[in-house]
Formats: sequence, C-alpha cells, structure tokens
Amino acid sequence: MPRRHDSQIPAGLSRLRLGTLLLLGGAGWSSGLHAPRADLPRAAFIRGCSGALAATLALRPPPPTVAAATATDDLRAEARLRAQVRALVLEQPALAGAFVRLAFHDSAPRDRPGVGGPNGSIIFELDRPANLRLSVPLGHLARLRAADDSTARLTLADSIAVAGAEAVEAIGGPHIWLPLGRRDATGPDSAELARPLAARDSRDRVTTTLPDAGLSSVGLRRYFARLGLSERELVALSGAHGFGRHPSLIGMPAECLKKLTPACLEAAPSRPPFLTKSADNFNNDYFKLLLRWNTRDLERGAAFFLPTDVALVIDPGLRRWVSLFARDEVEFSRAFSSAYVKLCKPVARSGLI
Repeated sequence: MPRRHDSQIPAGLSRLRLGTLLLLGGAGWSSGLHAPRADLPRAAFIRGCSGALAATLALRPPPPTVAAATATDDLRAEARLRAQVRALVLEQPALAGAFVRLAFHDSAPRDRPGVGGPNGSIIFELDRPANLRLSVPLGHLARLRAADDSTARLTLADSIAVAGAEAVEAIGGPHIWLPLGRRDATGPDSAELARPLAARDSRDRVTTTLPDAGLSSVGLRRYFARLGLSERELVALSGAHGFGRHPSLIGMPAECLKKLTPACLEAAPSRPPFLTKSADNFNNDYFKLLLRWNTRDLERGAAFFLPTDVALVIDPGLRRWVSLFARDEVEFSRAFSSAYVKLCKPVARSGLI
C-alpha cells in the first residue's frame, strides 16, 4: 500500500473536501511513454496537440468561473479528474513522471518574479526541445476533458496542476491540496527571460524561463528564487528526477543515431532515470544515489545525473538538504508538497493581467 503523508492538508479541512482530493506527482522531468496512439505519426500527433488539441483544450467554450460555480460542482469536477488520473497512473505508473513534468513546464516559465503558475500555455509550446514528449500527458488530459463535461469545467491550467498532484500520490507520495482558479492563456509564454540574470560565469547565468540543465548551484539558486522557492524547496523538487522515464540512445535505429532529429527523440526508446526498482515510486532514493555518487560509491552506469543534479551535492549549502532528505523521507515529502503548491499557485501570468 503506498504511503501517504497528509502534512499539507489544511487544518479544519472538511471530510467532503478531504475525500475528493487525492495525490501528487513527479518524474525525471521527461517521459519515454508511448504516445496514446501508437499508430499515429509523430508529426501528425504533435500537430494535433498544438492545433486540434489546442481547440479541444483551450478554445472550447470556457468553463464557468470559480465565482459563478458552486463549491459542490468544483469539488466534484476536481474529484472526478483526480480519480481519472489515478486510474491512468495505476495502469501506467511511468505516467506519474510525465504529469509532474507537464505541471513544472507549464508553471515555471515566468516573465518576471512573483508572476506565474500553470496557465495552459504549454499547448502552444510543444515544438520547443525542452518540452519533448509532453504531448503524451497532455494528450491524456485532452481525452479526459473531451469525454467528461464534469472534468471539462476546470480550466486546462487547473487540470494540469491537479493531474500532477494526483499522479504523485498515486505512486506513494503525499496528498497535495491545491486551490483552484487558474486562468488559461491564449498564446505561448516566452522561452527567454526579458531581463536575463547576468553573471561572469556562463553556468551562473539565467537566460531562459525553464532551467538550463547546465546551471551551476549559483544558477539554480538564482533561477528558483525567481519562482519564490527556497533552497530546501528547489532540492526537494529535484527529487522528482528520481522517477519517470527519459529518452535513451540504446536501441535507437542507426539512422537516428546519425542525426538526432526531434522526430527521432520523440520516438526514442525509454528507460528509468536510474538502474533501480523504484523508478515508479515516490521515495528518497534519488538523494541516496546522489550521496553515493559524491563519495564515488556507484558503479559506472548505475545512475544518469544531469549537471544540475550533481550541483546539489557539490555545493555544501545544497548538499545539507540532500543529506536531510536521504535520511528522512517524510521531510522530503513535506518539502516537495510545499514546493509544488508554491509552483502551482493560481496567479495570472504577466500576459494575462
């Protein structure tokens, strides 16, 4: 039975509210899941996600506003979506990582500090290399919303935030309570910061609205500070790299190995982020492996870390959080919940204010 940590449930939460809200999500911020339609060509599927999918998700008649909707209807819509996402993740556990990555990529791009949260703009951004394979979880949400009027009353932004939260709980993570009320964008968010954070060292510079995989510990701090997240929370969010899938060159056709086109990467074989049995479970193995890497106690090929992962244990200030989370999974769960709630707070984007 998956563990649940309910530390983030507000005091006085009614049994009705508690009964309707379930779960949280995460994943090595990429997914190698098969597309919902294996027979559908990649190009056609992406066009569907950015064209027909946009029409299905964003251009359909807008759901009633939170102010006009009854609390009961909102609870039912959220509960329905959570149940549907839970069923998907229990059937395909690797989807958990994809849903959390989707929430992060829709939430994190911000034009200026203090303005952000999910806004559904991801449907216009699927052609960006950083958003590789996000058409998979987005396609699942599109089908759920198209087939269920109750689920469709939620905005796409709310749906993305709730799906990520539910996915984490489904694989043993904490329950994350989220307020609703996010608005949907009508166009893409910027991929570049209007005012980059300059620095002498290139790895300390923050120039994009999603974190560069080569950022140093200084760059990571500067990036996540823009999102209103503490060092504790940035390290906790990084723990999501411990589950889900990522593209692999192993087993890729020879013609793709010669030229790694977007189509090749979209259809690439997938593998867990680490060679462990826990890639589909919410736990603190990621932090334990980082510490083992830092003491050179890992066999070659036992882990596949990004430079930003390694930065967490090279930097003494960040390593203390890695060590804490490696020792105390409950503390990791609490920090992850706090970070996810802040990341997904229902605040309008700068382009919608």
